[in-house]
Amino acid sequence: MSNRQRATVIAYGAKVSGVFSFRLDLAIAHYRHTLAELLAGLQRNLEEIEDRQPPPAPTPSPAGTRTRQASGRQASGRRGVGAAGGGPGLVAAIHANGLRV
Repeated sequence: MSNRQRATVIAYGAKVSGVFSFRLDLAIAHYRHTLAELLAGLQRNLEEIEDRQPPPAPTPSPAGTRTRQASGRQASGRRGVGAAGGGPGLVAAIHANGLRV
């Protein structure tokens, strides 16, 4: 049949599937004016992942010295959207990759 409709398929491979899906979600959020909801959902996902992380292992210290263990979390109890060690936040990372927020 010559009038059969076919689905549009985009092949992008397993290596870039996460990046492609994120950029598609971001583009749709811009179009629908739901960017704030997308960022809030990403923040919730990050907090859930951080809550499941085991506590950091104690650092071995030389004999006779005393050390305090740091939890790696800020005073609020959350790392926020920055990377471990105080890296850029989620919005800054999006801007760094050339995406508009």
